[in-house]
Amino acid sequence: ILFDNLKLRGVDIHRKYLIYILIFCFTTTILLLWEVGEYFVDATFGTDHMDSKATGVNDTLTDLIIGMVGAV
Repeated sequence: ILFDNLKLRGVDIHRKYLIYILIFCFTTTILLLWEVGEYFVDATFGTDHMDSKATGVNDTLTDLIIGMVGAV
């Protein structure tokens, strides 16, 4: 149904996979920003909702943040 509507608007139907990839990338970016936000809340207020001390999430999120900063 989505691509039938897009075809009516003049969007080439052959680009549907590109649209899927862009939707996936956008969703993944939003999820990453959400997790980084949770990390900063935990670090700022001294809470541990993510159980980062026991699971090693702290190191992973630090690597992700450094990677995002480096990309900018």
